[in-house]
Amino acid sequence: MRRARPAATGQESTFRVSDLFFSRTDTKGRILSGNDVFARVSGYPREELLGAPHNIVRHPAMPRSVFALVWDRLLAGLQISAYTVNLAADGSHYWVLTSMRPVTGGYLSIRQKPCHPELFATVQAIYADVLATEQAAEAAGASTSEIIAAGTARLGELLAEAGFADYEVFMGQLLPAEVAARTEVMQAAEEQFRASGRPDRRGAALRSAELGREYAEVSDALLALVHRIDMFESYSTQLADQSAYVRELARKIYLFSLQTALLGHQLGERAAGVSAVAELVKDGVGGILAAADPLTEVIDKIRATLGALAYSVAASKLEVDALRVFVTELIRDKPSDPILIDDLGLLAEGISDDVQTTGRRLAELRDLMPDLRVPLSRLEGLLREMDALTFNGRVECSRIDDRADAVKLFAQIRGLVREADKRLSGVDNFSEMIAAAAREGQTIERTVQALVRRIAETCRARSSPEESLASPSLSRTSETPA
Repeated sequence: MRRARPAATGQESTFRVSDLFFSRTDTKGRILSGNDVFARVSGYPREELLGAPHNIVRHPAMPRSVFALVWDRLLAGLQISAYTVNLAADGSHYWVLTSMRPVTGGYLSIRQKPCHPELFATVQAIYADVLATEQAAEAAGASTSEIIAAGTARLGELLAEAGFADYEVFMGQLLPAEVAARTEVMQAAEEQFRASGRPDRRGAALRSAELGREYAEVSDALLALVHRIDMFESYSTQLADQSAYVRELARKIYLFSLQTALLGHQLGERAAGVSAVAELVKDGVGGILAAADPLTEVIDKIRATLGALAYSVAASKLEVDALRVFVTELIRDKPSDPILIDDLGLLAEGISDDVQTTGRRLAELRDLMPDLRVPLSRLEGLLREMDALTFNGRVECSRIDDRADAVKLFAQIRGLVREADKRLSGVDNFSEMIAAAAREGQTIERTVQALVRRIAETCRARSSPEESLASPSLSRTSETPA
């Protein structure tokens, strides 16, 4: 008989940054497997978790609409990442960042400790607001579907206020930021761990399973991509800023040209040349705005692709980190556990899928670079023409006596044009970085294929009664960093 759901105590359970939860459910959400960390932190014995609905750890402070969002994406065959607060067996709670994906026969979930304070605090505040909205709807007698709809609408409003168009856009920032923050903590901890001279149990487990070389190559390559994503995002933000800047530039040039034309009109026939140049400058603004439209369109595509790329890279990195934890538990487990072996195979499939997605996204980015270059080249040409016009304007100003104001206006326009030209430079560097990353993506795919083959061999060997991957030097107690 299953125990009664505990009452929430308000106490928080803690766990280490190095701890990664791993579990798998069937299509109905019943737990098929779970690792040692899940059992330890939740406070439930593994035998009690197996077969139980995953909502055994559901905390009453979690908005229903968030779970509805999770199920909507999973049922659509999509991955999702979300912060969740869970209820332990003793009534305490613990927060995790959960990343879930559909797998054969159900869903696989990897959970880490939240490591990005700003995003975590933002979401905690959003959840509290959404929960209050749902509770108000419930108090008003709303049905379950109406409660979820109210919570979903409020969640969308709050995400928009925080600068995210929808949850998918938010998720594209959430997982990469959290994985990068965790990676930074883990790297520092591992450096300390190596300096301590203590034995690396997880590294020994990987070597025992003959996964060490492939694992290290994939992990290092994904780590390099995680760092590259930050640079890509920086360039992407600069591109978006430049697109907005071009429109503002056109507006300013148009206003200056109007002022110059008005001044020419006031000066009369002797400033006819100044007025003519001012009209040409004003007409040129239309060309700049026309070039800005396709530029903005391509930049939006690049940013969307970068968001999807960042998510797939982060998901791959998290899964590879989980692989290290998972293999350690599998190696220590005697006798062979077919459920754990199945989990290992499904985890390998997940890594392979995400790395292939990463390769496709990198190729898409590479193919978008020529599309970016076309409107930029057009814009650069228009800016050169505008620069020449301002020079002609200053020449025309030299033909009149009271020219100071007109000279100043043309100088301001020329300054804007030259500043824009500087700000639009650097795209070639971005293109080269994307091309290099795309080549690295192909290399990572090949390395992951080797890792997946090695894992398949490990699973077959582990399933065989004649073979054992267990190492007599590995004890049940694992010494790990962080």
